[in-house]
Amino acid sequence: MKYHSRILLVLMVNAVLVIGFRQVNQLLCAHSLYLFTDALLLIFGAFYLRAGHVVIIALITGLFLDATRPVNFGSTAAWLMLLSLGIVLWRVRLRRENSAHITGVAMLANLILFVVLAFSRYPAAIAFHTYFMRMLVDLLLSTLVIYCVTSRLVEWQYLLHYYLGEDVSNDPLSR
Repeated sequence: MKYHSRILLVLMVNAVLVIGFRQVNQLLCAHSLYLFTDALLLIFGAFYLRAGHVVIIALITGLFLDATRPVNFGSTAAWLMLLSLGIVLWRVRLRRENSAHITGVAMLANLILFVVLAFSRYPAAIAFHTYFMRMLVDLLLSTLVIYCVTSRLVEWQYLLHYYLGEDVSNDPLSR
């Protein structure tokens, strides 16, 4: 039962993040800006939870994101699952105690998701100069936000698990 509470806790934090960033995007739309921060939704689970739990979290979070996006239903979920499993495979080479590693992985994951989903949404519009410049500005702004938020978010989620009695650092299958 304790592993299910870890999944639920991460899913609740993901729901709060999605709703919060949607509100920020609503405010930024007057300036034609959009924050793409999907990598923040999978980075804690990919570094601190078991691989099976990471897939469940990525699937549910991806379907939650797909419900409001103009993409094929399940495409964001599939890419989130693939990317989170890639991070799980590489986390043995990375130090999760070092916030620079986690931030770098989050920024790279966000870049990959951004490019893949941009090409899958509007493949014909990529050739237009104005679309490319807008996407570049959105990507730079999103990368800056991820750089500023990732280490604090991961630390906050770790402390949330710790204070609620879930010690995620001692699970031998999450290393």
